[in-house]
Amino acid sequence: MRTVTIKWAIPIALAAALVAGCGNADDAGTPAPAATSASPAGNGIADQTPDEILKQAKAALLSAKSYRLKGDVVEEGENLSLDLAISGKDVQGKISAGAAQGTVEVLAVGGQQFIRPDEKFWTATAGADQGKTIAKMMGDKWAKVSAKDQDLSELFSLANVDDLLSPTGTVTKGDTKQIDGVDALALLDGGSAGSKLWVATSGEPYPLLMEGADSKDGGLAFSDFGKDLGIKAPAEADVIDFDKLAGK
Repeated sequence: MRTVTIKWAIPIALAAALVAGCGNADDAGTPAPAATSASPAGNGIADQTPDEILKQAKAALLSAKSYRLKGDVVEEGENLSLDLAISGKDVQGKISAGAAQGTVEVLAVGGQQFIRPDEKFWTATAGADQGKTIAKMMGDKWAKVSAKDQDLSELFSLANVDDLLSPTGTVTKGDTKQIDGVDALALLDGGSAGSKLWVATSGEPYPLLMEGADSKDGGLAFSDFGKDLGIKAPAEADVIDFDKLAGK
């Protein structure tokens, strides 16, 4: 629903932003398979249509106002790891595209967007010499980037619940199992064979896990619903405005 291998998860442009051009989490680890549950019960969504279950999962996530999204996925042959705290439209965390491509910290707060890549990112995107120069200039500072930069904006798109949980085909019901002790039902995306979104069937109908058809495809787990995730803007002294540097 949102990737080649896990359409529920990450936009293709996010991988492009990381792997190419200046629009590029600690290794989060793929969520482990959970034990099968005998029968989902509790909040009644298992008896509803797939579309209604998806609608309620979106509503529950929006109602929670904040959550964490963490895991590893394979995107067009690239291994991506991410650990993001999301609160409304605000985002903070790390995205890594492997040892050769480096890691970029992302921060969106109050309508402003910032990135803080490591040296591997800069050298992979700007070349060895220029990349080292940029990395030295940036140090530990955040780069403020324009929301009009479509490539970079893809790094923050996971904060859009409708976009994150939009299927590419017809949604049907799948198996049941437990995710971290919570009974859950799988929704299958007909447009991405084998991709699953696991939705809690007890308590709030939160989306709990997105995963691909094969364990090699990885997965992304949701957690920390409704918690204060501590997202805050960086100090002004810790920010370099890229547009001003470019004379825009």
